[in-house]
Amino acid sequence: MIDQPIDAIDEATLQRLIDNQVAEGRDLEFKRELPAGGDEASREFLADVTAFANALGGDIVYGLDEANGAAASLPGVEVDDPDAAILRLEGKLQTGVDPRLIGVRTKWVPLANGRGALVLRVPGSLSAPHRVTFKNGARFYGRNSRGKYELDVHDLRHALPNPRSSHSSSVSFMPRQSRHRRAPICHLPSNRRRRP
Repeated sequence: MIDQPIDAIDEATLQRLIDNQVAEGRDLEFKRELPAGGDEASREFLADVTAFANALGGDIVYGLDEANGAAASLPGVEVDDPDAAILRLEGKLQTGVDPRLIGVRTKWVPLANGRGALVLRVPGSLSAPHRVTFKNGARFYGRNSRGKYELDVHDLRHALPNPRSSHSSSVSFMPRQSRHRRAPICHLPSNRRRRP
């Protein structure tokens, strides 16, 4: 993830990624182009974003080219209406992911060459795992230092809370003497009259 608030990211920030040959990793990915409008491109976009959300979060920078996994050049992307492009991507996230992602932020960065770059910041989600449901899909993705991967049954078991262990773990946090103590019995006054 770019070590800067998203609102402060500018062309100089992105150029420093290139100058320092920052590599893609668990929390940072570079894409030369914005996702196209077709089904396969939409699935790929949703897989990228949910992989970040299901992991620790991170940034996707569109318009930044990579070579051997490191930031290499900043050609930018040519978009007539950046707001419309952002709304299109946000719409895909609203309709193609379950549960919905909360907190995804975008920043359009104008470039000196007349183009722009789009930074998409995806927070690690407290509602994970998220699945891609676009066109009746049902796939889950995670992310490691090499990029995204599809979660298997083992990964999903670790991602989902275990109902059998939640009770035992909550009991283990209680002080020992209070585990076996009964709640005090409270006698409440009654409005009923006693009969003799």
